[in-house]
This record gives sequence, C-alpha cells and structure tokens, in this order.
Amino acid sequence: MTVLALIGMQRYATDEQRPLLSAARERAEQWLDAAPLTSQEDRIWRLWGLHQLAGDAGEKSLMATRDTIVAAQREDGGWSQTDNMPSDPFSTGQTIFMLCQTGTLPSDPVVQRAAKFLLNTQHADGSWLAETRVKPVQTYFDNGDPHGKHQFLSTAATAWATSALAQLLLKDNREDDARAAQRFQNLRRAADAVVRHGQPASSDVRP
Repeated sequence: MTVLALIGMQRYATDEQRPLLSAARERAEQWLDAAPLTSQEDRIWRLWGLHQLAGDAGEKSLMATRDTIVAAQREDGGWSQTDNMPSDPFSTGQTIFMLCQTGTLPSDPVVQRAAKFLLNTQHADGSWLAETRVKPVQTYFDNGDPHGKHQFLSTAATAWATSALAQLLLKDNREDDARAAQRFQNLRRAADAVVRHGQPASSDVRP
C-alpha cells in the first residue's frame, strides 16, 4: 500500500507538492528496507516496491532482497507461502512474475526451475491447486471452479501461475521456436482454466 500510494502521488502531485513528495519517497524507501520479512509475499512485494521506487539508496537492498528470494527456492523449484509449508503454485507463480518484472531474465536458471515446477503441478483441466490455510468465515458453496473448498485460493494460484508463464513467452535468443510454441500451448490451457466457470474438476484429475 505504501508504494501504491507513492505511485499515485507521483502521478497527481502538484508542483507545490513535489518537495514534500520527494521527502515522503525517501522515508518510504527507508521503511521498506527495514520492514520485517516473515513470508514469501513480504519478500516479493519488497522487491517490487524497491524496484518501483528505483532510488539509488535502494539498489543494494533490492539485490539483497532478490538474493533472499532465490535462497528460499525449494529443491523442487517452487516457493512456499511460509517457511514451514511445501511449495505451492500461488507463491511460485507470484515469485516468477515479480522476479521477471524486476529485471530477472526468463532464461535465468532460477526462473526456469520454477517454471518446471508449475508445469509439473498443473492439472489436466489447466488449473493449479493451492490448498486453503484459513479458517472459513462463511458457509462454503461450490461456485463451479475446480478444487472444491480450495477453489478460491486455487483460482488466484491459477491466475498467478498463468501470469508467471506469460513472462516466459518473452523469448530470448537461446530459445528455439518449438519450445516457445509449447510454452504458448501450456499458457492457453492455463488461461482457459482461469476463465472457465461451472465445470468443477473431477476427482480423478491429476497433475
């Protein structure tokens, strides 16, 4: 929210407000650099925030944050929401997307390992399963998306995974056309799962 607020102020601030905005930006960068990181989302949103602020003082912190994210990658190529949870497509999709949006190349081995995790965990209907970890606050009802009681988080996970794989469509010179075409087909399946309604996954769907 802090970075989003600054983005809005930078766009709409008057000339008279610019000096105050500059000071607010500096304080925000200092806060972002010092805020505790307790989850994967904390790490990736700090990375994104520092990248958006793009201040000279934040470059060292940005690289340190990226290093922390890379170090948290699991042996299976994925990332988890918290340190005591297994890898999941929600966190992995978010992380690939943020890494690529902040300067990491799609061909980077870290990204490639994570993309392989997503492709290996995608279900036959094109979706990804992310198991909910919150206590329900309202009565569950099936809205037609896959994965039953996990469908709310799984829809978000599928959206993040799709967005992540889309980053890999930014082909570099070392990727041949056949691999690029296969990536596109995987992305199409994922996108179909995001927009599909009223067709719950059957119990025998497996990655």
